[in-house]
Amino acid sequence: MRGCIIANAVTEMTFLDSALEEEAAGILKEVEQMYTDVIRREQLAGALVNNTDPVILAEGANVIINGRTEDKTLQAVERLLVTTGRGSWAEIFWIRRPAQKPDRPEYPAAYSPLRDRQGETNAHSNQPHGKRDRLPVNHITAESFRSHELVRKFRKTFGYVIMIQEFNTRLKGPKTHVLLIGVGGYPYLKGGTEAKQQSPELAGLGQLTSPVASVKAMYEKVMEYNVQDVWSKPLGSIEMLLTPPPGLPPVFPGMNVENASLANIEDAYFSWKKRCDAHEENVALFYYCGHGFQKKYHFLLADDFGKQPANPWRGAFNFDDTRDAFYSCKAATPIFLVDACRQVTIEMLEKDLTVAPIDLPSLSNPEESKNHLTLKATASGQVAYGKKNMPTYFTQAVISGLDGLVARQDENEHWLVDTSSLGLNIHRLLELINSKQSFKQRCQINSGIPTDIVRRKTAPIAWLEVSCDPATALPLAGLTCTEDDEGASAPLTRKPMPDAWKLNIKAATYKLAATFEAGGDFTGGFIKTSLIPPFRKINVKCQ
Repeated sequence: MRGCIIANAVTEMTFLDSALEEEAAGILKEVEQMYTDVIRREQLAGALVNNTDPVILAEGANVIINGRTEDKTLQAVERLLVTTGRGSWAEIFWIRRPAQKPDRPEYPAAYSPLRDRQGETNAHSNQPHGKRDRLPVNHITAESFRSHELVRKFRKTFGYVIMIQEFNTRLKGPKTHVLLIGVGGYPYLKGGTEAKQQSPELAGLGQLTSPVASVKAMYEKVMEYNVQDVWSKPLGSIEMLLTPPPGLPPVFPGMNVENASLANIEDAYFSWKKRCDAHEENVALFYYCGHGFQKKYHFLLADDFGKQPANPWRGAFNFDDTRDAFYSCKAATPIFLVDACRQVTIEMLEKDLTVAPIDLPSLSNPEESKNHLTLKATASGQVAYGKKNMPTYFTQAVISGLDGLVARQDENEHWLVDTSSLGLNIHRLLELINSKQSFKQRCQINSGIPTDIVRRKTAPIAWLEVSCDPATALPLAGLTCTEDDEGASAPLTRKPMPDAWKLNIKAATYKLAATFEAGGDFTGGFIKTSLIPPFRKINVKCQ
């Protein structure tokens, strides 16, 4: 038994449709993992007295661990035990709280009316069923499971368990806290599931696929850095909101990620800010990808934008004032990455448009946090770009920078990515990501005193472009790239080709050589060079 909580009923769900059983079992496993994570987190935080699996966690009552009463209480009002049954059924238990009896302070564990009804031992509690009151049982099919009232309540009430993931809870000191918001689906805009007629200038505003891919890429990178232990401040938490457009498959199977409505964004923001406020050396990373507009301030759209066509802006928030309000937080390193357009419409100019921020700036706030960084994907009045179903160019550029394309080496030979290097090199990174673009996507950068974000002991990847001098030698040259290290791997080679040789390899010293067939116009060439992020172009002089 993983864990449970007091509630007011026992509900049993029996799946009679075997064709849909697999889907239902998957949902149950998702919910089970959700509450398993809750129990683990409370154990690590010291809310439980030991690391054994709790039998019952009671609201405002003694905690029962393996049938033994402990004088510990939990702040939680509700927890849920979920078990996945065998065969063609599964159960969700809510455990009702009986009257307290002096001779029996414990609360009864969950039981299953579907199991042996003759009073034999219950597999969960090792106690008989026979004398227990049996509560009403509701049978539903797997087909209706997703829309069942209880399941909706579980997801609504406990969605934060998966939406917020906490890490390194035993570590003291500063941490990195991440808030990711992706809005690709807009139900009330063109192509949405509840599309409404909007004003002429907003009629073409519709669904986006890039925010889904972008948030996924950012989430995976945050997790990768945690595994690699390269965050300059250990990862403390990830909070994520995501609304995909209609028709996309699940982005994070097995995870209960809440949609990016304005109400959910507000809740997530204040939850994130509170965690960031716990230590003055915390790193606070905010990322948004979706639709945006700009008048005097930059407005970001939640997924319920357009719900009231007469005033669609009720589904948006003023980012600039929200960011300024965040500076009241203790965290000295707030990083805001905003991947959204900043266009203005005629209707916006004609109206006295006011969009409220999520958080209100105070006149007593400092102007900016010491190590702040704000990167906006595009300039005022301009568009941010990306390919369908791919991370945006801006997001790709940010990730490549964090991966080490803007890293520098310190006196300990560690490779550091800091707020300044990421901001100052963002345009160069955009050019590397999409060198053939016919436009120049101009980002807006606002930064304070540089501070490290990522710190690596191993060399990062850098980009190398190799050609020949004279250029006429390149189509005839066989090229070789060998790391100047005795323990290095085998050389990289390329057959003669007319285009420059582009390599993504770790920062190091390399020997580059060009060879030619005997009897030709060229005999060969050689050069030794150091490759330092982000990239380098080298011409091998050929004789």
